[in-house]
Amino acid sequence: MPDSEKTFVIGTRASLLAVTQCTLVKNQLEKISGRKFSLKLIETEGDQKTDKPLWQLEGKDFFTKELDSALLMGEVDMVVHSYKDLGSERPEGIKLAAVTRRASPYDILLFNKNSFDHESAKRFCVGTSSPRRISNTTAFLKDFLPSPISKLPIETEVLRGNVNTRIQKLRDGKYDAIILAMAGLERLCGLQNSKKQLRELLNGLDYSILPADYFTPAASQGALAIECLDGRNDDGELEKILDCATHGDTWDSIKKERAIFNSYGGGCHLAVGIHVEKKDHHYIHRIQGEVDGKRVESYYSEPKVQLACPADKDQNKVFVGLAPEKVSENYLSDKLLEKKSVIAENGPYPSGHFFVTSWHCIDNLEKVFDSGRVWVSGSKTWKALASRGFWVNGSADYMGHGKIAAFRNSPLVKLFGEIDSVNDKCNVLTHKDSDSEIGEILPSYERVTKSLSPEYVEKLKSAQYFFWTSFHQYSQYTDLIPEIKNGQHFCGLGKTLAHFKENNIKITSFSNLSEFLNWTKGNAHE
Repeated sequence: MPDSEKTFVIGTRASLLAVTQCTLVKNQLEKISGRKFSLKLIETEGDQKTDKPLWQLEGKDFFTKELDSALLMGEVDMVVHSYKDLGSERPEGIKLAAVTRRASPYDILLFNKNSFDHESAKRFCVGTSSPRRISNTTAFLKDFLPSPISKLPIETEVLRGNVNTRIQKLRDGKYDAIILAMAGLERLCGLQNSKKQLRELLNGLDYSILPADYFTPAASQGALAIECLDGRNDDGELEKILDCATHGDTWDSIKKERAIFNSYGGGCHLAVGIHVEKKDHHYIHRIQGEVDGKRVESYYSEPKVQLACPADKDQNKVFVGLAPEKVSENYLSDKLLEKKSVIAENGPYPSGHFFVTSWHCIDNLEKVFDSGRVWVSGSKTWKALASRGFWVNGSADYMGHGKIAAFRNSPLVKLFGEIDSVNDKCNVLTHKDSDSEIGEILPSYERVTKSLSPEYVEKLKSAQYFFWTSFHQYSQYTDLIPEIKNGQHFCGLGKTLAHFKENNIKITSFSNLSEFLNWTKGNAHE
């Protein structure tokens, strides 16, 4: 029978992060239910053995089996796990009862850019013990580091211990950078004591939130899983409370990630990132890493586009709204609108946030930027900025301005701003006639309208598939060639899609241009 005076006991690991996130869960559950909850700290094998990567140790479930035992023995009523620590198989009698709202799932690179002497350095050493992070770091990181650091060999070395220990090892100079889960650092900002400790550890450091396209998070990273005994003798009282703590969108995404995770065999040895992100009514799937020594890369949206893809003979009837030099000659390209940089008259600007929406804005950034945070729309712009010596703090992953707004609202990013005295103003480097809900427009390029040859106009009239990079582009083309309106129209998931919907124009969205191009070739999931 339910006992209204009972205090429910939550089992947790004893690290600062585990205690902090369990305290946040405790506070949430007490607010939901009006009942009392307490914490019981339990030391795990994974916390005790920190000299080797987990995948080199004998056994499994290094962070969970002691918690599982306490739950099965009735010593605790429930346990809270970082969901990514849970393997594919769970003990009989233990039930997943709740998945709370996901914190940021991204990996974050911490470094001290002011102390790194690239002139004398012979390598750039990154601390991590995750096979997934090792695989993607060695494959891609050099392209995202500023020149001339990017020219150094990128190497990884073992990094174990709790969050405090790992960051302190970076501060002690044992690594040039380390990779951590951003979600853990965000949660440490949630309580005053842990936030104070984190602030001291981060003082003097900087960060890059690594783009999910290349540094895909672990399956269920950023989510907390709450487990209890299956069939508790309390008339389902605890399960009802925990059910109220479940976040539906997070749970829907996690189920998809765990299904893919299990299909690869699961386990801490898995060198594959698996992330599913909900955007409007779409689920964006990212899979990146290695299996059996072979690279695995997949990026696609769900539900899949149901339209029939172009036949081989129709490839030349596909228009892609990029400049000719950026599009295969098999496709029609944008020969009507040319982007030209607009250079600001004043600069540099006070330390703040700078959102660079296109590589056409880079010249302007160099003019106005002195210090602050640099955000980009996608990985191509990030790489272009890195080649010019910029440290980039994060990318929208082609998901629109809202993703940058979410990053800037992160308690971790705000903490860095407090530490470094970076003001909260956001300068959006984009087209001079554009708009943005996240900051003030800093005009950085303009569109010049060119003339099209009669032959090219006829090709566009017979085209059937159009991928637009802006609503302005669609408007300019359809004003000139009304027949284009009869085609099938496509775009990504950012501002362009929103503008089409505002104007009630039928449009089909893909997660990005690459997925659209694969669709035109009949390759749905590549």
